[in-house]
Amino acid sequence: MLPHKHFVYGIVFSLILVIIMPQIGFIGVSLIVLSGVLIDFDHYIYYLLKKRDFSLINAFNSFRTNRKKFLSLPLEKRAQYHGGLCVFHGFESLIIALILTFLISEYFGFVFIGMASHLFMDYIEQWPYLGRIDRISSAYDFLKFRKLKDINEI
Repeated sequence: MLPHKHFVYGIVFSLILVIIMPQIGFIGVSLIVLSGVLIDFDHYIYYLLKKRDFSLINAFNSFRTNRKKFLSLPLEKRAQYHGGLCVFHGFESLIIALILTFLISEYFGFVFIGMASHLFMDYIEQWPYLGRIDRISSAYDFLKFRKLKDINEI
C-alpha cells in the first residue's frame, strides 16, 4: 500500500480510536498516524542499499514502477519474486515497540498501534494479488524468500 493511503487510513483509524477512547489525545493520534506511515521507511533503506541512490523521489518512482510491472505478471509468475527485506515489517519490530512501551514510555504503545495497523492494512491489500502473506517476520521472510528473484529484477 502506498504511503498516502496509509496516511489517510491511519487518520480514519486514529479518529475512530479517539471516539472510543478520548484519553488518547492529540499526541496519541499523531504517533499512531506517523508510525503507521513512517514504518515504510524500511522500503527506502532497502532501495538505498540496492541502488546506492539517496533520492527519495527516485525510490518512490522505482517502487511504483516495480509494483506496476509486478501486478502485470500472472499470479504464478508473481510467486517467483519477493519485495525485499523490510526490517520494520514484521512481528519483531512490533515486539520491540511493545517492550519499549513498558520499559521507557507509554508513547511507544501508540507507535505499536500505528505499526500494527499498517501491517494489517498491508496484509489485507497483499493477499488478493500475491496469494501469500509476506512480512509477518522479517527474519523468516529473509530465510524463506532469499532464493526468489528480487522485484527489482522484473
